[in-house]
Amino acid sequence: MNLQTLPYLLVYLAAFTVGVVVFYYAWKNRTGPGIYAFAISVALEMSWLVGYVIEVNVDSLRAKVFWDNFQFIGAFYAPIALLVFALGFIGRKINIRRWVMILGILPTIIVFFIFTNLQPDLIRLNTQVIPGTPFAELTYDYGTLVAIGNYYLELTALAYIGVLIAGFRRKERNFRTQLWLVLIGTGIPIIGLILGLFLGFRFANQRDTSPLLFVVSNAVIAFGVFRFRLFNILPIAREALFETIEDILIILDTEDNIVDANSPAREFLSAVGPNPVGTSIGVVFPDLYAQFKDVTEIRTEIEGGNNTVFDLKITPLYDRANQYIGRLINAHDITQQKNAEKEILTISEQNQRRAQQFQAIANVASTTTTLQGQEQTFAQVVQTISQQLGHYHVGIFLVDATKKYAILKAANSEGGKRMLQNGHRLEVGAVGIVGIVAARGKPRIALDTGVDAVYFDNPDLPNTKSEVALPLMQGNEIVGVLDVQSTTQNAFTQDDIDTLTILANQVSVTIQNTRLYEENITALETAEKAYRQLSGENWRVALKAQDIRGYVYDGITSQPLTQDTFGHSISIPVNVRGQNIGALKLEALQSDREWTEDELAMITAAAERAALALENARLLAESQKRAAKERIIGEISAKISAQSEVDELLKTAARELTRTLPGTEIAIQFRKGDAE
Repeated sequence: MNLQTLPYLLVYLAAFTVGVVVFYYAWKNRTGPGIYAFAISVALEMSWLVGYVIEVNVDSLRAKVFWDNFQFIGAFYAPIALLVFALGFIGRKINIRRWVMILGILPTIIVFFIFTNLQPDLIRLNTQVIPGTPFAELTYDYGTLVAIGNYYLELTALAYIGVLIAGFRRKERNFRTQLWLVLIGTGIPIIGLILGLFLGFRFANQRDTSPLLFVVSNAVIAFGVFRFRLFNILPIAREALFETIEDILIILDTEDNIVDANSPAREFLSAVGPNPVGTSIGVVFPDLYAQFKDVTEIRTEIEGGNNTVFDLKITPLYDRANQYIGRLINAHDITQQKNAEKEILTISEQNQRRAQQFQAIANVASTTTTLQGQEQTFAQVVQTISQQLGHYHVGIFLVDATKKYAILKAANSEGGKRMLQNGHRLEVGAVGIVGIVAARGKPRIALDTGVDAVYFDNPDLPNTKSEVALPLMQGNEIVGVLDVQSTTQNAFTQDDIDTLTILANQVSVTIQNTRLYEENITALETAEKAYRQLSGENWRVALKAQDIRGYVYDGITSQPLTQDTFGHSISIPVNVRGQNIGALKLEALQSDREWTEDELAMITAAAERAALALENARLLAESQKRAAKERIIGEISAKISAQSEVDELLKTAARELTRTLPGTEIAIQFRKGDAE
């Protein structure tokens, strides 16, 4: 080493030092896409630089050839590593092992022949050392294999540059900056290699200028590492996320000017131009700006154009010194979500309304199965329909026997109750929707009573805006009308009509059931009255035939009552089906005794049981008497039927009647009428 070579060696040392720093940083971030291959390429370049420095500092031909061979390792394999790095760095998904194996076949063959020296003429021709300043030069002509290797090296380097250039199609600003730094930093040695090999450019009396340019190359890469965080995935990822997120993202400075916007935001702001950066947000959205001008942080919902809805979030931005530097506007389109919520709400309301309709049907059906009076049943039906379906007036009209009037029989509203008190009726076929339906037997709807020509303007129901009337049918006969009125226009949907039709059918069944029920009650009351009368008459006959007036119990035995009156302190009537047939009388042994409620209840129960027993005994006696009568009649009939002669038949009849009715004379006489 002398003073002439020292400056050059210091330059190479600086290149090696910077290369170590770049290798360390790349290796540290090797998990990033393609960074592992870049670290390998830096290591190969450093080996290339080491071989070069040693080669220029030795004098013997053999030593120079060895270290020149050593440089081929870095020269042939570094471009391959760079190509693999470039493919990964721009986002191409590749099989690194397969690419390395394929690309490394030819360089491996050439390196094998170089170090084994099996075919020297294929490697170098006319090898010699030429003294020079500051370093002696190893010169030779390229053999066939080395020439092929050099061309392969250049093609690989050009492919690497082409892949990096293709990466500029990506729009991320940080990525493009890093791509420029990589392209410049790694491209400088490639340019130097081309200048030295093909154009004869020399430095320090050497034709290979790449090691020298490693100084500039590594310096550029180091600048990218420390200034733009080259190979750090976070800025790239953050930029990619900012661009690919579907929300509208706008960054404002302290003056509320747009300093950045992602792709959806730029598309949304296309009205102000392809690049909204630098435009005041107040110019773009004057109304929203007036509303949120002084708001640094908020989350709310706003309406956009074309019925769109956005979830707006404004977030303050601070630098590392915690100084306010602007705001981030994030607008998320929630139109579909809002439409879905409205649809769900509509479906929920429809389901709730259907549930109310089903409940009304069930309640009315329950009312129709309960046997009760018509007035009470109708009152429950109109109240149920009004409460379940939410209509302010429900009325039931029945057509009178003359088929001339529809008479209001039940209503739930206050106006309807006044109409009931006034005997409200409508002429069939002439007055109002109810009258028309009572005549035609078809449902009629007035969705807007203000414009319906048939609607009857009832002063007792001034709030009616829509009305529906449905016929109450029994077979083909119109027996009445179900009238439903609402305070809302267009209140009745097809679902309402279907539900009300079912309810009208059930009301028709109710009318039939209540009529049958009332008819049965009337018939039962008539039969009961007739039976009471018959039972009373039978008891009067039985009591007249009874010699004994009653019985008295003296505490030991029961004795017939011999007198009409009997002293007593309490008397309980004995009634059979409402007819009094006697009394149960009790005389207390102590004159001042007071009867308790329990005692009176027991005495009353005893009187009722006695009445029931007496009635059963009378019925049994009548049944036995009737059975004996039927038996005697049967026997007489059998004996008469056994005779075939008229004389014997008449004799048998007279004889049997005399035996049955002792103390009587029986005569059977034929009546001869005139022949004429």
